[in-house]
Amino acid sequence: MMVYLTLMVDPVFRSINSSLPEASSLLGKLNGMLYNSDFVIDYPRPLPPNFINIGGLQIQKTPPPLPKDLEKFMNEAEHGVILFTMGFIFDSKAVPRSMITNLFKAFEKLPQRVLFKYKLELNDIKVPENVLLLPWIPQQSVLGHKKTVLFITHCGMHGVLEAIYNAVPMVGIPVFIDQSDIMRRMLDKGIAVYLDKSADHQTILQAIEEARDNPIYKENVKKLSILIKDRRHSPMEEAIWLVEHIARNKGDNHLRLASGNLNLLEYYCIDCIIVIFILVFFTFFSFYVSLRFCLKRRKEKYD
Repeated sequence: MMVYLTLMVDPVFRSINSSLPEASSLLGKLNGMLYNSDFVIDYPRPLPPNFINIGGLQIQKTPPPLPKDLEKFMNEAEHGVILFTMGFIFDSKAVPRSMITNLFKAFEKLPQRVLFKYKLELNDIKVPENVLLLPWIPQQSVLGHKKTVLFITHCGMHGVLEAIYNAVPMVGIPVFIDQSDIMRRMLDKGIAVYLDKSADHQTILQAIEEARDNPIYKENVKKLSILIKDRRHSPMEEAIWLVEHIARNKGDNHLRLASGNLNLLEYYCIDCIIVIFILVFFTFFSFYVSLRFCLKRRKEKYD
């Protein structure tokens, strides 16, 4: 992190305003951080006391009821419902028609109904009878519905945690930024199947069938669902406490790590390493010189 800030972020700051402080200095002065993750899907790591995981902040224990038409669509799904959504930043215009075609070819072979979040009309592509296109979907309400059997997601942290909370296995299609990293964690936890965004319809179908029919994914996500609900305080309560605590006390210097005030050399103990290297070097050099001197004197003696 320190190297990244020094080599990558600081030049950007200087290009904007040469008087801006170094990025590492700003990071060291943070009063707190609300971290969008949860250890049920993240890797265990030591965090400062003013860094709090609030992943799942948006999750509602009792999501609002579905619209009547959508409720009817789901209740009448004999074999369940599959939810497909790529997040709120998903641009329908940017999706290649070949990808939509491959998805539809896979979906039409499924006995399940499919809820597909898509904002444009598809006049040039036939939509399968079991697929319902909607410009907006109440995601939490759908994931919490008893008929939902699978979630096809772009691996955004919000959606993944909502699916875990509701014990819904997933097929992940990471697109950019941190989504591949989250997909890796989903695979490690055994709650999802990976699918490349350029996959053909047969590969898409195989991924869906694997996640839907292999009970290990459902079992694993049920275990994580229990864990994410088993906490002393909700993420919202944790976030409110930290913000109010900092406001009441005009900061939280007592919670900051001393390492936040160290520069790059100090943080990685490079100054200590240099001193140790010099001492070791001169020790071996002195030994080498002494040895040569002794060997030379011995040779002169015998000569």
